[in-house]
Amino acid sequence: MKKIIALFIVILVFVCTFISITVTSASSDFVIKDGVLTSYKGTAADVVIPSSVYKIAPKAFEGNTSIQSVTFSENLYSIGDKAFYSCTSLKTVEGGKNISYSGAYAFASTKFLNSSTVEFLTLGSCILWYNGTSSDVVLPDNITCVSPYAFLRCTTMKSLKGASVCIVGEGAFYECTSLTSVSLPNNLFYAGAYAFEGTPYLENSGEFPTLGDGILLKYNGNSSKVTIPNSVRQISSRSFYDNKKIVSVDIPASVFSIGKQAFAECSDLSSIKLNNGLIMIDEEAFANCKSLTSVSTPESLRNIAKGAFINCTSLENVSLKGNSLVISYAAFAYCKKLQYALFSSGVEKLEDNSFSDCSSLEAVSISAKTTDISKSAFNACPKFTLYTLKNSTAKAVLSDNAVVNTVKGDCDLDNELTIVDATRLQRYLAKMNTFDSYQICAADIDYNAEADITDVTIIQRILAKIIDISEFE
Repeated sequence: MKKIIALFIVILVFVCTFISITVTSASSDFVIKDGVLTSYKGTAADVVIPSSVYKIAPKAFEGNTSIQSVTFSENLYSIGDKAFYSCTSLKTVEGGKNISYSGAYAFASTKFLNSSTVEFLTLGSCILWYNGTSSDVVLPDNITCVSPYAFLRCTTMKSLKGASVCIVGEGAFYECTSLTSVSLPNNLFYAGAYAFEGTPYLENSGEFPTLGDGILLKYNGNSSKVTIPNSVRQISSRSFYDNKKIVSVDIPASVFSIGKQAFAECSDLSSIKLNNGLIMIDEEAFANCKSLTSVSTPESLRNIAKGAFINCTSLENVSLKGNSLVISYAAFAYCKKLQYALFSSGVEKLEDNSFSDCSSLEAVSISAKTTDISKSAFNACPKFTLYTLKNSTAKAVLSDNAVVNTVKGDCDLDNELTIVDATRLQRYLAKMNTFDSYQICAADIDYNAEADITDVTIIQRILAKIIDISEFE
């Protein structure tokens, strides 16, 4: 009997060991939020991504050395930067036929990538890596995305053709030093930073080299006053980055997007003109532009992204119009000379720390239509005067940070609305006198982010009792 029990224990141990070797990941190993797999806690060798996942977040599996294979479902569409970076045992990747984007270094330092020998290593409709040596490269017809750094320093390639490409990732063709000819479709809608940097193609494509849907790849000119042509629809990431020559830039109505860090570190840039038609100002687009003194946005704008104007230390005033405009985290943080900010009724949301550490801030005007305001939006700012309506969200949320003034149109700051206010505003508009921060914020009675002749008319109509003053209190 003892021998039988011992034999049973040996068999049980063997079976358990076998099970532990072949077990795949459990659902509890995945941290998933709203269809995005944000991290993986397991140690399984064979990982099957749940079908509920449509996106894998950046760094979700980074450094996991247990994974040997991963299987994607057909519901997965996107893989973030460094998602499987340094998963050194990963050698097999299956499924994922509908993946349309794979980020920078998503599979770097894996056996799957490093051991590949096929000409085009692909996943879904993405090229992850090119192993070929052809001088004339023709991308497969099903390819819509060239992943970041996929052709990095491919020095043999002289020409490139791709009939279906919509996305060219960051540094995709970086330092392809023989590349002189590029033919990509007009429906190309994204090109990342440095996508063609260090190629003869980019260097020899004129002052404003563009691809696809009017994507400006880089500014090759030497002018201090730049007027971007109407043929440009997008200004790609870092296209003007650290340009020490430009002093002013006029961005036409044709441009709907300004990419990440597009003008960042342009230390002499003091004037920007943003025209109606612009929808998006991406992350850190004008970060550290330390000569910029004023910003006025168009009514078409929908988003000012994270850190877009962070550390613009000479910025004195902002006039922010928009269409359901979201002002994101730290968008204007550390603008140490900012004195006033005007928000139109088209501003929808002020996120955390959007104006934090603006140590010179004196006055702010916010409409009652702005209903989503973080309590930390003006964190570490001095106590400023807030011009708003009596029942506004701004008053309810920011009263601890501000002295609230609900007498709009009070241009002489005597807490009354009189004909003197209309007269003073008229003289200001005629440049017969000046206004300080408080007067400008008080004057914008219609919350269009401007002190203008319309405000004069409204004040006059209120005093004539044609308009009920309660609408403006």
